[in-house]
Amino acid sequence: MKNIFLVHNIKLLVSLLVICSLCFSCKKWVEIPAPKDRITSDVVFSDSSTVMTAIAGIYYNFGYFNNINSTSINGWYLSVYPGLSSDELLPSNAWEFEINSLKKENSIISSLWSTGYSSIYRVNACIEGINESEGIRAELKQRLIAEMKVLRALNYFHLINLYGGVPIVTTTDYAVNTSLSRAPVNDVYQQIVTDLTDARQYLKAGYPSTGRARPNLYTATALLAKVYLYQQNWTGAETMAKEVINSGLYSIVSDLNNVFLSGSTEAIWQLPTAGGANVQTQEGYGFVPANTTSIPSHFLTPSLLNAFESGDQRRIKWVGTNNVGANMYYYPLKYKNRVPTAIPREDYMLFRLAEQYLVLAEALAQQNKLSEAQPYLNQIRNRAGLIAVNPTTQTDMLNAIMQERRIELFCERGNRWFDLKRTGKANTALGALKPGTWQPEDTLYPIPFSEILYNPNLVQNPGYN
Repeated sequence: MKNIFLVHNIKLLVSLLVICSLCFSCKKWVEIPAPKDRITSDVVFSDSSTVMTAIAGIYYNFGYFNNINSTSINGWYLSVYPGLSSDELLPSNAWEFEINSLKKENSIISSLWSTGYSSIYRVNACIEGINESEGIRAELKQRLIAEMKVLRALNYFHLINLYGGVPIVTTTDYAVNTSLSRAPVNDVYQQIVTDLTDARQYLKAGYPSTGRARPNLYTATALLAKVYLYQQNWTGAETMAKEVINSGLYSIVSDLNNVFLSGSTEAIWQLPTAGGANVQTQEGYGFVPANTTSIPSHFLTPSLLNAFESGDQRRIKWVGTNNVGANMYYYPLKYKNRVPTAIPREDYMLFRLAEQYLVLAEALAQQNKLSEAQPYLNQIRNRAGLIAVNPTTQTDMLNAIMQERRIELFCERGNRWFDLKRTGKANTALGALKPGTWQPEDTLYPIPFSEILYNPNLVQNPGYN
């Protein structure tokens, strides 16, 4: 890891960082000189007030709040570039992603990596500082550390699904971190499971602040359900998804136009937008054209459009159109507001209940519990205005679930790209769609060249040397 993602510590702690919904109180930070590889934790984490300001900074820089972090691995980039790499989006630029011909010098690849590790470093700094602080009560320590572990787990989940095995960084020790080798994917998953299992011990069902911005018990549980699904731990995924669904805290929003609104009952983890000068959400600003005569910067592929069934309300309500010249362009319209003043307000959806229904359906189907999987699949179909299906074989049921995941989760946080890879279908689907450029090695992004220069122990992914 290079120094660039470790020097954010002082910037993090000199606040313009306070989000009122996340802080119990706000104290102005005093800028104190410190080595670039550590934080002066005796000052930063001296009491609950300063600790909460530091926590606010973590969320503020997580990828969305300030609307300047669209390049973050947890921000808009995660929806756009994996969408281009798969079969969801076409660009008016970003040609390298569309044809899966990435270069290790690509600046977007570098940004995804560096923002992931920047976030992990800040989380590690908070965990260390909170652990060492004598100014906050034990219960608060445990809960805040649990929140931080959920954030760290999510960063690692995204990193391994983009790059494969990555270094496991759990401290702020610069000398150690800059020489770490890539850990095997299974080891990184184990770190993720450990973090989420630890977090579940101390998080409560109730959210710790207004809204659903800071993780609660079911945020950690929803991510763990997804992780278990990716690990093919079907019983674990079933158990975790059922916990979320049966909690009684969440419900499927009947009107598709309201799913992504602030306060959505479907939201398990939803980050409030700070509302920049021109932006309500990065998805709305980035996907929705500025006017009806503009070509969208990113538009849907014929492959995705043809995958919608006739009468699917998601095609009607979640897909926008612009007729420009002789061409019709279709673009994602899940988030509909470009400007910060638009009403009703939309917030960033990280996890939502519909995905947990599909996680549970898949976990059950993989265990050949077809009759149990069917109602969870059909609840999502019914919300979209489609008739119920009753696949009678395991293969047909799994195909139906994957079809539903493709449509329900399109252009959301890399889900399609990750699904194609974890199910072993990327070569078949993308090889047929991009026969001139697709290679099996393209399922992983290259390790940024700049990172390898700084840390020669990092080994490049095949196909990018």
